[in-house]
This record gives sequence, C-alpha cells and structure tokens, in this order.
Amino acid sequence: MSLLDTQDNVLGDYSPEVGFQPELNRAEDLVSEYEHGHMKASEAYVQLRSIKEQVEEILNNAIGKVESGVVDELTQLDDKEDLIVMGSKISHVKGRTSYQYKQCPMYVDADKEVKRVRELIKTATKNGVEIIDQESGEMIEPVEVKQGKGYLKLEKAK
Repeated sequence: MSLLDTQDNVLGDYSPEVGFQPELNRAEDLVSEYEHGHMKASEAYVQLRSIKEQVEEILNNAIGKVESGVVDELTQLDDKEDLIVMGSKISHVKGRTSYQYKQCPMYVDADKEVKRVRELIKTATKNGVEIIDQESGEMIEPVEVKQGKGYLKLEKAK
C-alpha cells in the first residue's frame, strides 16, 4: 500500500499530498531500502522523522494562516448552525478552563503536603520497605509501580 492511499481523504479530488509528492516518494524509497536490506532501520528512521518534521512545519504554518478566517466564518453562523465543508464539520471549541489554585494559601499548603507524602511513598517503594512518617507517625507502605509505554526519542547528538 502506498503512503498516498488513504480512506480518510476528506478533500475528495483535492489531494493534499500533491504538494508533498517528493517527500512522500522519498519516504516510500526509504522504507523500501530498509525492507530490502540496503539501509539500517535506524538510518531510515532518522531520515523519515526529518521528513515528518519538515512536512508538519509547512502544514502548521499553512493551517495557522487560514484558521482566523475559519473562525470568522463560524462567527457569522447562527449558534445552532454547523459549518459543514466537503463532508467535514468544523466547530470552534473553547479553550479549557484553568483555575489558578496557587493563588489560594490553603491549596498551596495542601499541595506541599501531598508532595511531601509522595516523596515518602517513593522512598518506601524504591527501598521496598515500610517507613514511618516522622511528622504524623503513620506507616508508609510501598505501592505498586506501573511503567508507561516506552517510545523512541530522537535528538541531535552533541
């Protein structure tokens, strides 16, 4: 299957891939070189990530230039009306609400206490033993540890 094959192309005949054809062709070539044993996986990976970063930067810049126009289109609609374009619904979602808890002294004190207890729990768990909290006299027991999913990290070598 080609990287150009997609069932989610909401633009129909207007293919967004056309402008990125050289990058997509290079990506397919890299995968092919790796699959045929002509390139190490790590080399293909670094080059593919570079292509991805370049394409994402171009797209982010382009999207940024038109987003305010879309917001303008949305504000011209009635509140209950949807903006549907080429089979896609565009909505404006408000940003998340953020409470400034640190402005409350009670919160700051409670947060410090939680951090202190977390450190005690980490110590008990890392050492595999129960410890006694010197401030409260309570017994702190080790807890179960769950490891998150690993991932590959790519950065410039020094």
